[in-house]
Amino acid sequence: MIKTKISEKLSKIKIIKCPYMTEKMTKNIESNNTLCFIVLRDAKKQDIKQAIQTIFDVKIKKINTIMCLRMAKKRQ
Repeated sequence: MIKTKISEKLSKIKIIKCPYMTEKMTKNIESNNTLCFIVLRDAKKQDIKQAIQTIFDVKIKKINTIMCLRMAKKRQ
């Protein structure tokens, strides 16, 4: 029973890779109380919400997502 709760918690935590911090995000934290995270590409909003609530023990009002694609430049 305890092992299943721990494994469920760990699987939720694995969704969040790391926080995304830039100067703009720091201002956003101060003004809007908003955080930005890099997450697994296939994570859904509900998964992200549960992971953040599990890690930080907070109530989430809203989740916004954006997919950033980077293309590698070919060397010629």
